[in-house]
Amino acid sequence: MEVGLTTLSFDNYEEVLALKPKDSQKEYVEDWKTILSFAYIGSVLGLDGELNIITCDDKPVGRALIGKIEVEPQEPEILQTYEQVYRIMGFFIDEKWQGQGIGSKALNLLLDKISQYPEGEKLPVALEVEEENITAKRLYQKFGFFDTGIRYGKSCAFVKLPE
Repeated sequence: MEVGLTTLSFDNYEEVLALKPKDSQKEYVEDWKTILSFAYIGSVLGLDGELNIITCDDKPVGRALIGKIEVEPQEPEILQTYEQVYRIMGFFIDEKWQGQGIGSKALNLLLDKISQYPEGEKLPVALEVEEENITAKRLYQKFGFFDTGIRYGKSCAFVKLPE
């Protein structure tokens, strides 16, 4: 089983748009309108980042948006010493492909990709995860993310600091 990252294209967009998380996870994952809007805005502003389609043996099985953005005043104090941060948004694996280790391999690839951007190894990586999504929280913690204690509604702010 080979996990990889590719881009959204005319060849794969129908298959990609059909991807969906488990019903129990739908409230945790940003919808396509939000993800595509943020990807478009980032591209127009010339920010580092991109929409990544996660593949398994060259078949689309998930997605994740990565991008660099300014640190906002409401963000965790630990980020306030940085002007910018890399973010991961809309990360999920299709319901039919979960439980096979694809999420771990994909997160590793995403973090590797972030490290290749200018300042990628010097800036923190942030994401939000729903308080009740124990599986996702464990995955992120396995990769060095920690709960900052900041809450946005039901979401926890998780951060991975540069090494």
